Amino acid sequence: PFNATAKYGFQALPDWGQRTSYGKLQTSLHDMLSAEVELDTAVADYIGFLQDYQNKIKRLDSELALFQEKTKNHDHIRDTRAGLAAELMVVNAVLSTVEAASEGAMLTANGIKEALPIVIGLANDVTSPFRGIASVAQTVANFIYKNAGVLKELNASIVETTKEAVEFGVEQDNDEIDKLGEIEGILEELTNLSGGDQPKRNAIAMASQALEGHRQAYFTAQAEGFRLLREREAFNKVLASKVQKNRYQDMIFRLSRNEAMSKYQSAFNNTARYTWLAARAYDYETSLDEGHPAAPGALLDRIIRERQLGLWADGEPQSGQGGLAEILSQLSGNFAVLKSPLGILNPQPETEKISLRHELFRIGEVGVPASDDRWKDAINARIVPDLNQMPEFIRHCRPFADPAAGPQPGIVIRFPTVIEPGKNFFGLQLAAGDHAYSTANFATKIQSFGVWLENYNAAGLSTSPRAYLLPVGNDYLRTATSAQPVTRAFNVVDQGIPVPFFINASHLTNPGYIPTLNGVDGNFGELRRHGDFRMYHDNGDLEPDDSETISSNRLVARSVWNSEWLLIIPGSSLRALDPSDRDSGLKAFADHVQDIKLYFLTYSHQGQ
Repeated sequence: PFNATAKYGFQALPDWGQRTSYGKLQTSLHDMLSAEVELDTAVADYIGFLQDYQNKIKRLDSELALFQEKTKNHDHIRDTRAGLAAELMVVNAVLSTVEAASEGAMLTANGIKEALPIVIGLANDVTSPFRGIASVAQTVANFIYKNAGVLKELNASIVETTKEAVEFGVEQDNDEIDKLGEIEGILEELTNLSGGDQPKRNAIAMASQALEGHRQAYFTAQAEGFRLLREREAFNKVLASKVQKNRYQDMIFRLSRNEAMSKYQSAFNNTARYTWLAARAYDYETSLDEGHPAAPGALLDRIIRERQLGLWADGEPQSGQGGLAEILSQLSGNFAVLKSPLGILNPQPETEKISLRHELFRIGEVGVPASDDRWKDAINARIVPDLNQMPEFIRHCRPFADPAAGPQPGIVIRFPTVIEPGKNFFGLQLAAGDHAYSTANFATKIQSFGVWLENYNAAGLSTSPRAYLLPVGNDYLRTATSAQPVTRAFNVVDQGIPVPFFINASHLTNPGYIPTLNGVDGNFGELRRHGDFRMYHDNGDLEPDDSETISSNRLVARSVWNSEWLLIIPGSSLRALDPSDRDSGLKAFADHVQDIKLYFLTYSHQGQ
């Protein structure tokens, strides 16, 4: 066995690229590969020689076996033919003799027949003896003549058989001479072939020696490479020490500069986010058609691509030098012009008291037993066992009790609101006594809201019931400038925004301060949850006194048109929770309260 190049070679990865020139190791491996190919060729040549030699020997053995077998077959054929010929001659002689004897007997009988007298009596046949003697003599002569022919044919058959035997023997001798000549040729080829054995073995030895020489050259080049690597390692350590020393000298300066730049970039990103929110608020307030020249769609794309602040004067954005300042200046200028044409400066106020009983559930007048039962069923069906298990309550509402205190039941009423022609506030067919907002105005927004409870005092519950009213769907507005009423949907998320200008030297030097995330009042984008408000009840009056109505402006500027609202009345604000019956206050509420009315103070913008 010998060491092949596969033991030393390494296949480089394709992404390493191509070497500009071969090194010593690559050259040595190349020479080893060439020597390995030569050795493999010599070995293959010698193996071919041995195979040829073996094939010749096998052929000689085969020819000798065939020669012996053919000789045996020829001898057997010759003996068989001779025996068959002798037997055939004997049979022919016997058959011919029998035939001649039979014919002689017949002729003799005929002669005797001729010797018998034809006439007996007065005139005897005196010539019959002479005819019989003559007939017998003729029969003997014919028998002798025919037997002479049989002997002649027998002698001819013997001569022909002898001739065929001699010819067959001569042909057999000739075949043996030819076969011996062929065998002598094979022996001559074996003699010539045996003389090439030693040169081929010498070629294998020379190729093996050459491969070993190239392998030693490879080890020599490898040792030189390792020595070079050790020298380079020592040089790199010295160089690294010098570079590290110089780098540490400059580290303080670089860190301070990079930190300031990082915080500036973070502060700029924060500013860009405020600018984007201002553009979205501008879009919500104006609700312009997408093709309107003052629509902010193009500005939203510019805000994302912008990389500079622009010109600011006394904290006010200015136009002329691009950046975020120019975008804010354009938004401010457009909004100042649009406020009057869109009716933002002269809103139309409106106050509505909307009944859930009549306008949402379509339940008849109070005092009718069937209608009152339907109302009670509607309220009881909306009692949930635990508000803390309700995802919307957890996400949008501030909790009023510790979840560890146990389940907190409540009434949850879901409803949509719409502003569409021919439909009431809840999207049902407009009927007598229903409320509906103007479909001509492009926006109807909330200034304040409240909830009024009818016949609440008769329930014997707390004087200050509380509830949550929150929009959890999409706000809808109409475009302010289009010729036809086109509806736009807005996904309004009530998020807290940190104070943007709480930045000073102490924050810039604080490593943990990140302007994009941190602020004086929390993190950017933190959801602002709704608190509860007090519901107003009639105190026995037929109509609520507006001066006594308790309103909340938590939803100021939100559209009154929303795809989903939630009115949540916690049971804990109606009566102290009894662990054995936590729903008692809610059941009393359902049994006695005859109606729930939404009190909306709104303002509308007409558009242009």
